[in-house]
Amino acid sequence: MPCPLRIDSRRRASALHVGHPARIHVNERHRSTKYAVPPNRFLIGSVHRLTKFKRSTVLVRTARAGGRGCGLDMCLMAWRAWRRTAHVMVIWRIQDGGTAVHQVLALVLVVVSTRLIEGAHSLASSQHHQQQPQGLAAAMHLWGIPHEPYAVCPYDPFDKLGQMQDASLEHQQQCVAIDFVYSMLSEEAKARFAIERFGLDPFRRVGSYAAYKQQLRNARGCSSTLVSPESSSMHASACAGVPTKAPAPYVFEEHDDIQAKADAIRNATRGAFLAYTFYAFGSDELAPLSRGGVNNFGGMGVTIIDSLSTLYMMDLMEEYALARAWVENQLSFERVGEVVVFETIIRVVGGLASTFQLTGDELFLRKAEELGKLLGFAFHSPSGVPFPLCHLGRRVCYAKTSHNEMIPIAEAGSIQLEFRALSAMSSDPFIQGIRFSADDFFRLVDSYFEAGEVRVDGNVSMSGLLPSKINFRTGRFKSSMHMLGAPSDSYYEYLFKLWVQSGYTERHLFEKFRNVVRDTIRYLLRRSPALGLYYVFELSGGQPITKMDHFSCFFPATLASACSLPFAPLSNAERAEWMELAEMLAETCHEMYSRSPSGLAPEHVLFDTGKRDWVMFGSYEQRPEAIEAFLFLWRTTRNPKYRDWAWSIFERIQQHSRTAEGAYATLSKARSRRPPKADRMHSFLISETFKYLYLMFQPDHVLPMHLFVLNTEAHPLLLQPHGLLPPQAQDASKDGGTSAGSLP
Repeated sequence: MPCPLRIDSRRRASALHVGHPARIHVNERHRSTKYAVPPNRFLIGSVHRLTKFKRSTVLVRTARAGGRGCGLDMCLMAWRAWRRTAHVMVIWRIQDGGTAVHQVLALVLVVVSTRLIEGAHSLASSQHHQQQPQGLAAAMHLWGIPHEPYAVCPYDPFDKLGQMQDASLEHQQQCVAIDFVYSMLSEEAKARFAIERFGLDPFRRVGSYAAYKQQLRNARGCSSTLVSPESSSMHASACAGVPTKAPAPYVFEEHDDIQAKADAIRNATRGAFLAYTFYAFGSDELAPLSRGGVNNFGGMGVTIIDSLSTLYMMDLMEEYALARAWVENQLSFERVGEVVVFETIIRVVGGLASTFQLTGDELFLRKAEELGKLLGFAFHSPSGVPFPLCHLGRRVCYAKTSHNEMIPIAEAGSIQLEFRALSAMSSDPFIQGIRFSADDFFRLVDSYFEAGEVRVDGNVSMSGLLPSKINFRTGRFKSSMHMLGAPSDSYYEYLFKLWVQSGYTERHLFEKFRNVVRDTIRYLLRRSPALGLYYVFELSGGQPITKMDHFSCFFPATLASACSLPFAPLSNAERAEWMELAEMLAETCHEMYSRSPSGLAPEHVLFDTGKRDWVMFGSYEQRPEAIEAFLFLWRTTRNPKYRDWAWSIFERIQQHSRTAEGAYATLSKARSRRPPKADRMHSFLISETFKYLYLMFQPDHVLPMHLFVLNTEAHPLLLQPHGLLPPQAQDASKDGGTSAGSLP
């Protein structure tokens, strides 16, 4: 029976650090339950990512000595691994059990393979060192990438400015694969490759970014002493050993005014986080008016974790080090009480996983794995749809009577990005199982549409939009409401983003999103005759409710993102139609701000009420969706009006929402010229709103969207371009598309 071989991109080691002759380490008896696999099977050549960028290895492991026909394969695999990496660590796992003959054969196998590898080492030492694949070349060889990939992807890896926008689908995917491999190199290998290939200083674009990150890794935490945020010595006393000099700024071709706006947003973010550290450090959120902390997410410092990726991206390294020290020394999920599963996944699991991928700091991966396992109990419901609540300290998940067994589809369909990212980084089989449990939701969606033609009120047939709620006990969708906004919004958002995260391989997810767009145009899109604005309304039992909430502004952002991908499976007519729809809805989102007396949008707007103008109602909750739409439309069209719209929102936030302490409060009544403040600062103000504003005034390479996808809390997660997803999920259909209908 042949040995199953598998090479994937998990953690623990990578076959990428190749700067010296081979070093062979053989551990003849390595016991570990962490890497256990079923008896009589071998897990050979499992390549894992080493996140500290120091030394990389290939782990060749076997779960048991038994099995036939595997000895030679084991030796050959070790030889091939050495040929590709020049640095091999061979670990033979010999579990107890099996016959005495198996045990003897196992020892013989160890000795023979050791001699074979040592012989290969001796042979290599007599040859010229440069004959072996080195650095990125070795990695690309291991991943099956052509020898001359930069013939089809000729851009500087340190200066990604979107040159590949006009490339073909094959070349686009090739570039994504190269970037993914490149991201796994050690800092030294990156520098060597950049100098040899391009003759440039690897820190030309990013200042001392890599060196700065290394210093932060060496800094083992901050003092718990906190002083007033107004004090300029705050970080000197709080973060001993953390560098205080900011890295060199990026080089801009734009006018200095753009840089000044980016700096203003960065300073606002810093002030908000410092106010939180002074008045509510360790609490979930800051109550800015009462100057205290509120634990409305179980008490696990949600603002700290939600802010990590933003602080790191803005080079607020002192604040980042303070947040990291709290995660390392104070974050304990055993002390956390009741949490909402959905909110915890998108904010905490997403924040930790994203920060690990941005920094390579394994602290965040360990915490994400720990929390992910606890949240895995939520999938032990009768239908597999996750329970809405978990008590982490007691390790139990449940629902309250008030839920009436129903949860929003966003809570069940907006958790897959995070668990897919976590499973790609973790070797824990339990994490892998949770990832597939989360994906089971899409099987329920397929069953719902396959059961027959879906009709609403007997006359509306849909193939993309779902009822807004699902029964977590039966797994059946049951609601008379259909909408793009809350509580359905992020499910539709994740259909598209999961396709992107998969490396554009899971075509069935894109087709689901295409159906959503078609249904939206046919059934939910309307033009207000009084205002001339397009908006998306809600259906209740097939009857329209002409209300559009702020959450719906995510939709133009997603449409613009799809249109920005030249290899998205869209016809020319579809691409033009989607882009037109994105721009029209974004204009409506802008008008929600500009027509408000405060300049800040309320939660809801009611159209076509018989009056000339619309009716606004609700508070201002610091929501990011409109700014997100402006950001993606700016990157797609380069129309400066989107920057102007975003900056206008930031000015109104500064005018009405900022407190004397540098915090930012929500507004209880947005449609007032002097809106009264409310006592809450959302964690997503830093995680999303300020991040989108900052990226609006930054070059694209600060966050290259061909490498990352943003979860619904704006945490960037790496694309997974090399088959980490099930093969059956891939669709071999052609890239063409059918029209989604005509705009009214």
